[in-house]
Amino acid sequence: MRTVLHVEGDASYRDFVARRFRRKGVRFVGAATAREGLRAAEADKPDLVLLDVRLPASDAPAGAAEPLEKADRTGLELLHALRNEHPEMAVALLSGLKVGRVALGAVRAGALDYFNKSHPADLERLEHVLDALCAGRPLCRPARSVREGAVRSPRPQGSSELVGSSPSMQRVRALVARYAMAPRKCPVMILGETGTGKDLAAQSLHARSGCSGQLVRVNCAAISHGLFESELFGHEAGSFTGATAQRLGALELAAGGTLFLDEVGELPPNQQAKLLSCLEYPFLRVGGRHRVEFTGRLVVATNRDLRSRVRGGEFRQDLYHRIAGATLELPPLRERREDIAELATVLLDSTLPDLFVGSSALRQLEQHSWPGNVRELHRVLLGAMSVDNDGVIGTDDLPPLVDVGADDRGAEAAALILDLPTSGSKVRFASRLVALSAMKRWGSESRAAKALEIDRKTLSRILHPTPKSAGQMDS
Repeated sequence: MRTVLHVEGDASYRDFVARRFRRKGVRFVGAATAREGLRAAEADKPDLVLLDVRLPASDAPAGAAEPLEKADRTGLELLHALRNEHPEMAVALLSGLKVGRVALGAVRAGALDYFNKSHPADLERLEHVLDALCAGRPLCRPARSVREGAVRSPRPQGSSELVGSSPSMQRVRALVARYAMAPRKCPVMILGETGTGKDLAAQSLHARSGCSGQLVRVNCAAISHGLFESELFGHEAGSFTGATAQRLGALELAAGGTLFLDEVGELPPNQQAKLLSCLEYPFLRVGGRHRVEFTGRLVVATNRDLRSRVRGGEFRQDLYHRIAGATLELPPLRERREDIAELATVLLDSTLPDLFVGSSALRQLEQHSWPGNVRELHRVLLGAMSVDNDGVIGTDDLPPLVDVGADDRGAEAAALILDLPTSGSKVRFASRLVALSAMKRWGSESRAAKALEIDRKTLSRILHPTPKSAGQMDS
């Protein structure tokens, strides 16, 4: 008699599998949690173990499927435990999870195979595996090249695809697809905090547009004042000292493609005027005589509130209206924490595909406020990779930055307190208390002021009050 252990949180699906694959000489044993699965593996010594990736916590009601972050052990962690304690045991994944990288990581970690619950072809392959089990044939893993081709589910448009299944990211991807098909003369403005993926969104827009030209990226914050015209317009040979040959600028290089102006809100007023001119009319290369017209799509990105900068006279209103065609706003990571597991999978796969995040570490990651957003998550995972030695990132592998508590909500409370229309010593005290808390959390006046959505000078006045500034707050 052959024994198959099926570790699956949904009791009805366990029953379905037992009925669907019922045959002589095979006994199905069910387990709802990873803990039950380990006990059953020890007691029944199964010939084959079928694991779901998402397993419920041990104290959850039977059959209540739990999200990955609430599982006491994920199917992948159970896979590692079974491979360590029972290396002779054949283990396969039977799951509805659509992330192909998880499947690939499982096969590399020693799983026999990966079967998707929703794919009839995968259930047919499982039928063949059980036939081989009944016939006493060895359960062999196919060659890696074939397996990788079977389980890998590449993201469309290559590495430019935005990652995340949350409703906010689904809306973002829908807008990207719509804007990519818009006329080329319609500019796109990408808004979002630092590290939310504005660069990746621009790449996705370009990739989906089908443009024949290339994507040309210009970091407006990094161009020195004297080289702005040369970088944007290009120059002719001999136009200035050191110009030994003709050089095409970003506007010409992006012909038929996409010009991506990152950090456009950092442009000083004189450069704003030059940018507006070349977008409205044909331009000259530095030292040139023949005018050239910009024929690409314009995509700009900023983490600034350009409308408030227009009202404050820091950004030209006419330029704002020229570049603010279609708007794409990227949500911060703290507003889409449900995407952290998927993001971690993709980020790890690009570096160490055999590594994955344990459920306890994942819970800790989801409690962090991520002021640096996806870029910070990537840096944290890179740091965890350097100390991990067992293939699973645990809480001990995470850097101290991630170990935070409820103070992450201090910025939201501070914004309310600092915006109170009342006055007096109590308000000054409360404002300074919250400002100090924000400074402790964010580390610098600039970052704290940005989080509190106030001017840095205002924050400095709250932190370092003088008799004059105190009087201003009371007035």
